[in-house]
Amino acid sequence: MQELGSTREEGAASDPPGLPPFLASRISFQTGGFKQPNQEEETLILWNTFKQCYATEADAEAAVNKNSMTVNPSMNSPSKISGTYALLKERFGLDEARRIIMANPGILTCTRQAVEKQTDDDILKATEFVTLVDKNKGLVKILVGSSFFAFFPLVGWRIGNVRGWW
Repeated sequence: MQELGSTREEGAASDPPGLPPFLASRISFQTGGFKQPNQEEETLILWNTFKQCYATEADAEAAVNKNSMTVNPSMNSPSKISGTYALLKERFGLDEARRIIMANPGILTCTRQAVEKQTDDDILKATEFVTLVDKNKGLVKILVGSSFFAFFPLVGWRIGNVRGWW
């Protein structure tokens, strides 16, 4: 088992057979560095189901790099992936379904039943939002960081106001 904080070369002999190196290196990260029973096998099942939704394996890998929760056994299941993908193909057609899952792979972590309740417009708006956030990652990080650092002075100011310190 890999120790937390240690590094392992991709494709090392300890990688599970059949599991692509880029996924093997993510498994311990997703579980906080601790081995979970059957995690490699479950991840491989998810990966094999997930990559069937994409035109190429490279597209599937890019989608996992965008949202690794899609192949995390504690967050996803083969039925979520295949069910939601089938629904997207029914509602949008193959090409548009693939465009949606490339832009927003996280939709494949939703159940078919949950996605069925959404309008086509809602699905497309969510995809546009994910694309917008992805294109502006730097700005989003700055806003989140600023909000975090602004929080504590604002709490202090409010406490001081309530207690009459100023």
